This record gives sequence, structure tokens and C-alpha cells, in this order.
Amino acid sequence: LDDKELEHPPVECVFTTSEEIGLNGAQALDKSQITARTMINMDSEEEGVATVSCAGGLRVQLTRKIERVQAEGTLVQIKAEGLLGGHSGTDIDKERQNANLLMARMADHLLKNTKGLLVNFAGGTKDNAITRECEMSLIYADSAEAQKAEKLACDLAEVFADEITSFEPDFSCEIAVTEGQSAMAVQEEDAKAFVSLMRLAPNGIYRRNIKMNGFVVVSSNMGVVRTEEDYIMVAVSPRSSVASLQEDTKSRFALLAETFGFEIEYSGEYPGWSYAEESKIRDLFVESYRDLFGSELRLEAIHAGLECGLFSEAIPGLDAIAVGPTLNNVHTPDENAPLDSLERFYELLKDVLSRLDLSDGDVWTETVLCGKDAGKKRILSGIFAQDEEQNERPDEKKKENREKSGCEGKSRIFRERIGRIPRLVICGGGHVSAAATKLGKMLGFEVTVLEDRPKFADHVRKAGADNV
Repeated sequence: LDDKELEHPPVECVFTTSEEIGLNGAQALDKSQITARTMINMDSEEEGVATVSCAGGLRVQLTRKIERVQAEGTLVQIKAEGLLGGHSGTDIDKERQNANLLMARMADHLLKNTKGLLVNFAGGTKDNAITRECEMSLIYADSAEAQKAEKLACDLAEVFADEITSFEPDFSCEIAVTEGQSAMAVQEEDAKAFVSLMRLAPNGIYRRNIKMNGFVVVSSNMGVVRTEEDYIMVAVSPRSSVASLQEDTKSRFALLAETFGFEIEYSGEYPGWSYAEESKIRDLFVESYRDLFGSELRLEAIHAGLECGLFSEAIPGLDAIAVGPTLNNVHTPDENAPLDSLERFYELLKDVLSRLDLSDGDVWTETVLCGKDAGKKRILSGIFAQDEEQNERPDEKKKENREKSGCEGKSRIFRERIGRIPRLVICGGGHVSAAATKLGKMLGFEVTVLEDRPKFADHVRKAGADNV
């Protein structure tokens, strides 16, 4: 915004808040204020990659009222830590362990095989982050039972290590035993319901698209779990690029809540963003990246949620892309952004904006002055005019050489900008409007149809209207 030399079309800048906890800022924004129909979302985490589709998601919170009882004896405290964690969308396919699930397995094992009471259980701070650490404490009136619990916990911790340290090398599990303690413990029935729900809740990947190289379609992440004074809570983040499967996931959690006596609440739901078969902004980024860096920009769909879905749903015809510099270890204490990647991304962004400025509706005539095609003429518009200009326009040195030596077997071209793409506005969306829309598109018009009836609006969209 401070770059005085930047060439660009009219730009609207939108800054949102609370993106990482449910896209809350984008949800609340009145998008009718936005007039732009092209969106460059600077929310991608790998240089050289552009996101062109994403999953929808929501937050599911399950809570249950509990009662606590006074208990005294030996306290056994267990803490799992050192896991890699990561983003519950982009890293869910890396099979990283969730500390909440490991501790739920530990709690289930100890409560079934020893006579103890659950005092505390806490793991995670964000539902969209794979939990890196979790801790739990149980109290035993009988010290012998506490010793048994310690032995069982140590054995199971070794099992965990054998299972996961090949891909979770820093995993550790600490166990501490303290005698002569008193605590307010969760009643046995409540603890059983709590642990059972965690053990049975969907987590990780449970639907892939095999035809798309195993692309993740449905997943869930148990991000936050905790016991409070008078309630217990589990928060999960389900994602899906297929709306019907997301509804199925919601029904599964509703069934779990009903089975184990929990209340369920859905919040922060946002739509997915479908891949567009045609995209001007995507084509410009691909061409610009190739010209600047000599390699191909990789296009991908991701399982994470992006604000593009919310904006595309609210703004019909929005042409969107998500790009950005490299970001490492997001949602962890080691998150960082390499400055050289930021610099290269800025060069890419500037180039695309300058191309947009050139390509925004321009119409050109082109005449071949000499060479084998001398005398031929054509009309170019939009990005095609810009492409030809980039390919054919000589730099000053080459221009000077040609003027000295003539065509030398090569074509010389005279190009003149003569105007903008014509626009056609149609009032009403009936069958005549649909036919007029098709005709207008055939003649090169940008077609806008004014229609507030959903059925008729869909009809002219299918006919090819640019704006409805």
C-alpha cells in the first residue's frame, strides 16, 4: 500500500480478524460493501503453490454437567508432550499423533484396571491445531492401587513410544506419584462418559478421494479437551469438501452426544470453495510465475478452510485464488516466514497486479506491417492482448536494431488500443433474457443481468451471464 511505483487496477483491501478460530471476521463482514469481482487471498503457506479450492468446516463443542466428590490419597499425574502437532487441515494427512487421543487411551486403560478417580484432564488450546501435549491426574485412596496405576501407565507409555517414535521422535510421557493429597474428583459415571466419548469420536482422516491421488475429503480433529469445576468439554474441528459428508459428520457427533449425555453446539461454520473451470486471475498468476521464475506454479486443492469460500458464496461470479510466501511450522511455537520468500512473493504480486491493470477490458487492433503475414489484421481483448504484447513487444535495444535493419524476415506489428470490452445490461431473467445473454457472450459483451428471483437468476447464470 506504500509502494508509489506500483501499477495496478482499482484495489479494495480487506483485513479480517479471528481467521484462525473460525473465520469469524470474514463471517461477520457485510460483503455487500465489496465491489471487486477478483480476489487475491494472501493466505497460502508455500511459495510456488496456489490454492484453488478448499474444504468447509465448523467447530463442534460437546459439554456435560458433572458433579465432583471429595477424595484423598495418592495422586498420579501423567503428561504426554513433545509431539509435532500442526494444522488440523494442511497437516492432517501426515498422520501426526494427537495428544488428547493418547491420553484418552491411557485414561481408559487405567480406569478399567485400577480403582481410581479422575481429577483433571486438559489438552490443547485451539480446535484447529493437532494437540501437542495433554495432561491428566487420578487419585487413589489405596496406595497399592496407585502403584499398580503407575506401573500400568509406564508400560503403556512404552507401548506408545514403540508405536509412534519413528515419526514422532520427541514424544515423551512423564509420570509423577505424590502421596497424602486431597482433591475434588469427577464422579465415576461422568468420567466414564467423558473417556468413552473421546475414545469413540471420529478423529483424523476417514474419507479420501482415491481418483485424486488420495486427496483428503473428510477429517476431524479433537483440538481441545478439558475438565472444569462443574462440566467437561470436548471441542473438535470437522472438515469436508463435500457438504453432504459434512452433514453426516455432524450427525455422528450428535449421536455421540445423545449416547453419552452431552449437549452439542455447532459454531463458526463456513462453506467450502469449489474449483472453477475458468479463472482469469489463476491464468495470470500461472503466466506471471512462469515469466518471473522460469518454472510452473503448482495449483492445488487443500483440506484446510479459507476465507475464499465465504466470499465466493456471498459474491456471485467472484474469481479467487489464494497465494502467499512460505510459512514454516504454522500453529506451533516454531512458526516462521523466510524473508527471501516474502520478497519473491511481493515481486510476483506486483507483476500480477500490473498485468491486471493492462488486461482489464482493453481492446486492441493489431496490423502486421511486414514479413510473411504483412497486411493481416486482428482484434485482441483482455489478457489475450496483454499476452501478445508481452510476447511481441521488443525492448528498446531490439527495437533500435530492427529499425536499422528492417524486418530481416521477422514480422513488425503495429498495435493500437481502441477501447474497452463492451458491456450489456439485461433487466429480468426470463427465457428471452437467457437467449440474449448467450447472444451477448457470442458477440464479446460482458453481460450483467438484474434479477432478484433465485430460480430465474440461476437460469441466466447457466446461460453464461458474467454478473447476476
